[in-house]
Amino acid sequence: MKRTAWAGAVLMVLLILGGCKDGKRAALPAPQEPSSQAIGYYCKMAMTEHDGPKGQIFVAGQAQPLWFSSVRDTLVYTRMESQANVAVIYVNDMDNTDGRHPKA
Repeated sequence: MKRTAWAGAVLMVLLILGGCKDGKRAALPAPQEPSSQAIGYYCKMAMTEHDGPKGQIFVAGQAQPLWFSSVRDTLVYTRMESQANVAVIYVNDMDNTDGRHPKA
C-alpha cells in the first residue's frame, strides 16, 4: 500500500472512531457528485471542469461539503483549519483509473 493511501486510511479510521459515542456511530452524509455550485475551497476552481482527483469534507452542521481540487488540499484543510469540526472526508480512489477521470 502506498504511503499516502495508508495515511488516508488511518485518518479515516480515526475520524470514524472519533465520531462514536456509547458504541453508536452517527449517520454520516453520503459523498456527492460535484454540481455547477461545487467550487474548490482554496483555488476557487469549478469542480465540474477538473478532471483529476477531488476531495470533499463535510463539516458538522453543514449540509453541503467543502470541495478540494486535490487529495493533498483536502488533507491540508484538516491540518490548517484546526477549529473545523470535520464529520467525514471523501476522496477519489485513483487506483483503478487512468488518472484523469476518477470514478465516483
